[in-house]
Amino acid sequence: LKVYEKHTQANAIDFVNHIIEKFPFRIREIRTDNGHEFQAKFHWHVEDLGIRHAYIRRATPQLNGKIERSHRS
Repeated sequence: LKVYEKHTQANAIDFVNHIIEKFPFRIREIRTDNGHEFQAKFHWHVEDLGIRHAYIRRATPQLNGKIERSHRS
């Protein structure tokens, strides 16, 4: 995978494009927190690709458990 120095919409979009290119299966949904890097530009990019973008509810990191566990938050 890739590591980015900054959390930006451009980097989030680049990462999605990279994943689509590298993995042989169709992505149906991406679930994110409400971070600034996942707002309008990112949202419409993945929707245009036919991928549903779902936000977890604010202040509920347990809904994003695997990632939160890896970050130890």
